[in-house]
Amino acid sequence: MLSEDLTQEVFYKVLKYRNSYNDGKFISWMFTIARNSLATHFRRNQDHVLLKISHYENLPEEEDGEKEDYSQLQKALDLLNPEDKELLVLHKLQNISHQEIAEIVGSTPGAVKTKTSRALKKLKEIYFKTVGNEA
Repeated sequence: MLSEDLTQEVFYKVLKYRNSYNDGKFISWMFTIARNSLATHFRRNQDHVLLKISHYENLPEEEDGEKEDYSQLQKALDLLNPEDKELLVLHKLQNISHQEIAEIVGSTPGAVKTKTSRALKKLKEIYFKTVGNEA
């Protein structure tokens, strides 16, 4: 399975290049390795990155115990460009700070905060257009 292969590759690289870790945030260093490995894989295979929300266990439950339907949100996320989607997934779903994301993507925290805010606005617009069309 692709996800297992890529995960194994990331952990292999973490061990192999552990001497390059410079006492910064470990999670940022590891996500940088993961991001670069993913980019390399898709560049080699000329596929497209498609991030899916797969951690529904942390999402709120409704009163009757059923999970809320997030299919509309997934559709809206799928319509975002990959850069916006990546920022939202890292910040909102993985709870990674703007500072750490800036280290991962090679930017400044201020720029990441601005881009994340704009991506969230785009997602909101897409979401309400999608929901409005199906209502």
